[in-house]
Amino acid sequence: AGAALDNAMKAALMPLTSEVGAECLPNGQVVPFPRNSFALMTSTGAKGSGVNFSQISVMLGQQELEGRRVPVAPAGNTAPCFKPFELSARAGGYITDRFLTGVRPPE
Repeated sequence: AGAALDNAMKAALMPLTSEVGAECLPNGQVVPFPRNSFALMTSTGAKGSGVNFSQISVMLGQQELEGRRVPVAPAGNTAPCFKPFELSARAGGYITDRFLTGVRPPE
């Protein structure tokens, strides 16, 4: 049952993450490509990748440990800040924050 929920959540969230990333990069930047040095580095392949660029500029997306979403502890939660058996995307490791502006402490 846990694997089915993991797969269902990943299937629902992956298109959303891709859509947000495609909408924001590279056209949603304050300093557009090619004047944006970071965008220039990743798009030319000189340093980093599209995933790095997205995690720094847009959001981290679904985090996985050993190929699965963040596991549920025996107490029923994934971290102490979440309620037991909470099924939200965030409780399962989906991070909407980005490295550029910082990530919340529980994440």
